[in-house]
Amino acid sequence: MAELKTKAGTQNFESAHVLYQNPTSGLIIGDEFTGASNANGEGREVYLSFNSNVANSIGFIHCHLDNGTTFKVFSLDDIIALALIAKLSTRPTNEFAVYVTTNSGTLALKINNKALLTSKIDFLEMTYNDQEEEFKKKVDMHKTYSEQKLGLVKFLNNMPLIGSPGIDLYEKAGNNWNKLGLSADGNSVTNTPCNQ
Repeated sequence: MAELKTKAGTQNFESAHVLYQNPTSGLIIGDEFTGASNANGEGREVYLSFNSNVANSIGFIHCHLDNGTTFKVFSLDDIIALALIAKLSTRPTNEFAVYVTTNSGTLALKINNKALLTSKIDFLEMTYNDQEEEFKKKVDMHKTYSEQKLGLVKFLNNMPLIGSPGIDLYEKAGNNWNKLGLSADGNSVTNTPCNQ
């Protein structure tokens, strides 16, 4: 993650690694995938492919950029990718996570209800345009990290036509992680420490 955080500030494309959990070898970090670098801003996003061990995939780690060409938080495609991994993998729910880092911060998405999330993946893909429209209303890549984070929490709290997707959002705070939620009035992010 430290390496990806550095890359987020020095390169103009995304980098990512698929994560696998092997019963005998433990955690395996896959090869690096990168988006294309070009002048017009197209193709900066990274696309992942899995090795033959897809049943042991548990997520991925990647970086976004802090230059306004990508979100400082997760994208809608990151959420869908987590759902697809959960659908294909045979690993236990508590192992699934995706991580994103930028110079602004580091976040994680973890599944709290695999059955709920995988039951909604087909509908999520069918309603992609509606999801994307709502996502862009709530998460503007030109806003600050704090504003994007609040928008993401609002989106995950009640996705259009889906409701709760069975995913929790976490933020790295020093050496600890906080679970992020939405305040009662819906205007701010709450932080609940999870490893004190």
